[in-house]
Amino acid sequence: TASICYVFAVDGEAMDVPVNRVPAGGVEDDATATIEVPEIEKALENRQFGEGGANEVMVGETFEYIVTIDLIEGLTENAVFTDTVTRGGLELISAEIITFDGTITGSSLGVGDTVAAVGGSSVTFNFGNLTVPSDNNEANDIIEIRVFARAPDDQVGNAGELLQNRARLDFDGGRVQDFQGQRLSEPNISLTKDASPAVVVADGTVNYAVEIENDAGLRDAPAFDLRMTDTVDPNVTLDPNSVVLLLTPAGGGAPGIVTTAAGYDVNYIGLDSFEVLVDRLDEGDTLTVNYTATVNSDVLASLTIPNSAGLTFDSTPETEVIGDGAPAAGGLDADSADRDYSLTAAAAVPTAGLEFD
Repeated sequence: TASICYVFAVDGEAMDVPVNRVPAGGVEDDATATIEVPEIEKALENRQFGEGGANEVMVGETFEYIVTIDLIEGLTENAVFTDTVTRGGLELISAEIITFDGTITGSSLGVGDTVAAVGGSSVTFNFGNLTVPSDNNEANDIIEIRVFARAPDDQVGNAGELLQNRARLDFDGGRVQDFQGQRLSEPNISLTKDASPAVVVADGTVNYAVEIENDAGLRDAPAFDLRMTDTVDPNVTLDPNSVVLLLTPAGGGAPGIVTTAAGYDVNYIGLDSFEVLVDRLDEGDTLTVNYTATVNSDVLASLTIPNSAGLTFDSTPETEVIGDGAPAAGGLDADSADRDYSLTAAAAVPTAGLEFD
């Protein structure tokens, strides 16, 4: 701030007495100068499967952040980049420098340099002194870092959990940082089973229907590697080749038969068991497994014939690749970090009671 308090001048040739021409309180004006500092920005860029919302990740999924550092022209001293988990069960794997403008000098680091995470919670690059030429060209001030991370089953909670980490650049005289958060998503599978008719008789037919629904909702996700198994009771005989799969797509469209479609398999195991294998069931989809069995001719009257179905599925598929077709980050077997689920459902039918005349 500059101030003028008094200005004395002689008013006209006939006057020889100085006169103050500054108003009471003086005259002042302010001037400011802005000192630029580096900028940092972080974004979730590449997910292994890319399902769900823009800021959601699935249990066991590997994903990537891209951190962009925009340096100032001139010298940035003792620059150190750190990415640190700040909330939730997020696991950092490693980081690599993917962009290092050729006009930036002073550091021994460059494109292709990598670092492993320490304790799964932080990665660090010590750049030292960084000098950017004073050419008014913002396009050559950039460093980009790719950070690999995942949400392993044994560290994360349930759907909706916030996973957050912080990218930070420390340097002499200051610090800049940016946070990135994403919510955890999971399949929302239910398993139900029905049997009809209400009462069965010897040599009669039992109709079974098993429904596998992936209910669409907040923080939902596809289910992968579904395996449904069913073994009929000894009082009935599974009808050969009777299993039919019907898929009702999200939104309530008409169900369609998918028994022979790619990604859907039915395997008969002996005379009384079968399994259904499904690669993937999307959010909002419902798979119905229909099959029949014949009641044995010597079945007892007033008997309850039980039956149960089991279902297992995963939060990620067995084939582990990221969106661009490359193997999972760091050569990791991402399937080892996924979540395994299991459900059962039962249905029973009674046989007719004895009748006396």
